Amino acid sequence: MKAGSWWSVGLIYVYGVIGAAEISQVLPIQGDFIHALHTGPASFALFVALLTVPTALLSTIAGGLIDRIGAREALIASCAIGAVANCCYLFTNTVADFEVIRVFEGISLIGFFAGAPALIMASTSGRRRLSAMAVWSTYTPVGFSLGLVVGGMFAGSSSWKYGFLAYAVIFFLCGTAAFLLPRPPQTARKPDRSFAAAVADILSGYAQMGPLRVSLAFGLMAFVGLGTSTVFPSLFANAHGISLARASNILAVANLANVAGGLGVGILLSRGVPVRLLFVALAIIGSASGIGLYAPGMSAGFDLVMLCVWLMASGAGASAVLAALPTVVASPERGAAAAGLLSQIAAATSIITPIIFLMIETRGQWGFLAGLVVLGWMASALIIPTAERHVNPNVTYS
Repeated sequence: MKAGSWWSVGLIYVYGVIGAAEISQVLPIQGDFIHALHTGPASFALFVALLTVPTALLSTIAGGLIDRIGAREALIASCAIGAVANCCYLFTNTVADFEVIRVFEGISLIGFFAGAPALIMASTSGRRRLSAMAVWSTYTPVGFSLGLVVGGMFAGSSSWKYGFLAYAVIFFLCGTAAFLLPRPPQTARKPDRSFAAAVADILSGYAQMGPLRVSLAFGLMAFVGLGTSTVFPSLFANAHGISLARASNILAVANLANVAGGLGVGILLSRGVPVRLLFVALAIIGSASGIGLYAPGMSAGFDLVMLCVWLMASGAGASAVLAALPTVVASPERGAAAAGLLSQIAAATSIITPIIFLMIETRGQWGFLAGLVVLGWMASALIIPTAERHVNPNVTYS
């Protein structure tokens, strides 16, 4: 497969999708899990959350290792881990065993979320690199929907565990396809002979100010995006007298606007629109729509319009931030450490965000939530690096 082609980028994108689907694939089987294992909702919530623990703790260091062993190899290993873990679920019947396997499965997320964008940065160049990273950012809503579909196929029946088997097959097929992926330049993966230099290289993700600023900006985007998605169903259901399930379905469909925003940014970047200028415009739109979304007493139609504008701006903002990542790394061919840092901050953010937003929601302080949204957007616009390093668009890789 030719390095830098859209076919190659598309295949790499698949690994982000199946990684995001790991998070959601178990949600439809909540009732089956609780009934079969004689446990409660709290245990199931812990089971779901444990998947992101390895990413939150180890992603940056693991990204440094991926830079040394190769992003393609990391994707193959992640698929193998995912396949083994999902097969193990079939043969266990205790909550403790499920939780141990869940943490093991979470290791695969590191390879997907650090290795895949690193391979995109290593195998593309110029404007295609920027637009490819923007497209990459849409993997979360797509993967989340895939996970719900796969898990939902087997939920509510005695065959509820077969969803894990189906996912093991998906991992096996994707792991096999990964052998078609291009290798990054050999010079970018040449090992250091010095042990001290090797350790410093592995920890380099923490020392690069540009990637740190991009990661913090992305973390803020994740904070306001996930937080709003967490409280919106309850807010909308209470305001307009509908069920929470219906409000959640409305949010799920509206998430298509998130994908559209990310793809739109990819098109604009491919035409030479500066990342920072684009992000500032999105910050204004996102702040305004966020205030409108949290404004009390509005009609259902108004809230739905604000939701779609908000989701489109959020998806576009996340894409713009990710597109800035290859412009600030020391070498785009060694971007796994930087991508790992971004994943680590995003994972840590995803743990605390629902708690903060739900605590504020229970107090009915919608104005404060709107203020958090505006603050998050404005802080992101200030943090994102202003200087962009433009790479040679004529570079090709074998």
